[in-house]
Amino acid sequence: MKFEGDSKSSDLLIGNFGDVEFIANGQFDLAGMIYNPKGAVEFDIAGTGAVSFNGICRKLTVKNASGNCRLDFSKLNCKEVKFISVEGGSQVIIGATRFISEAILKDDAILQCSDKTILINYTVSDKSQIERMPKMAS
Repeated sequence: MKFEGDSKSSDLLIGNFGDVEFIANGQFDLAGMIYNPKGAVEFDIAGTGAVSFNGICRKLTVKNASGNCRLDFSKLNCKEVKFISVEGGSQVIIGATRFISEAILKDDAILQCSDKTILINYTVSDKSQIERMPKMAS
């Protein structure tokens, strides 16, 4: 799935069709549901706006989140989450997740996750931060 420029949609569906790549560039307000319990979903987000998904997937990868974007996965259930690059004024909220295998945050980026989520490998630089929340939505 690819969105360029000014994009708005609240009824997106990522189904159980194997691994999926989701790309959004520009200004966006995108939301929907993921049902991919055996596959992986990879996000590449650059620009200004919000992306929000609920549902379930085995592995969620945020390859890039840059600009002034908000990624809300607070109602998404994942086994593993990986953040290759989260930078700028990006904010990411993660829901029920067993572990975060990698997280690289730069600039003013913020990652919010449950205090029960296991962090395996992470790098936090500049003014970025990881906020551990006592109770996240599942």
